[in-house]
Amino acid sequence: MDDLDQSYGRVVAELTEELEKKEKVLEKMQDLLNTKCLDRCVQLEDELDVLVRSSDLTEREYQDRLA
Repeated sequence: MDDLDQSYGRVVAELTEELEKKEKVLEKMQDLLNTKCLDRCVQLEDELDVLVRSSDLTEREYQDRLA
């Protein structure tokens, strides 16, 4: 029985170690994804700001022409 227990113990230890490594990789990937998503959100906010300002200028020019 001791050999079987030791064998199972080794397998469990190896699987646990492998799982921990995969969890660390997953955490790193999640951090990268979050960073990329946040960077993209900031970029889109900047682009929206430019579009809104451009739209405001165009609207003022249109109103000036009507006046």
